[in-house]
Amino acid sequence: MKEKIEVFWFSEQPYGYVTDEIVGSPDTVIKKLTEIIEHLNPGYLHIYGNEGPVPHQEVMRSIELFGREVIPALHEITLQPYA
Repeated sequence: MKEKIEVFWFSEQPYGYVTDEIVGSPDTVIKKLTEIIEHLNPGYLHIYGNEGPVPHQEVMRSIELFGREVIPALHEITLQPYA
């Protein structure tokens, strides 16, 4: 079974908040977060990795995978300056 990471993202909108959940392998999370970052060009990205009844060991593994594989890939994204 492939290891998975769970990520929740929140984007402030004029009429409230849009929420979504990203779950999958590090490659899946990288792809989805890259799309979000390139589309929204956020100033901040807040990651919540322990939502729900997830065992502590799985939370720690998700954090480890996120730090080792996802964050370095996200550092490669070139953000566009605001116009």
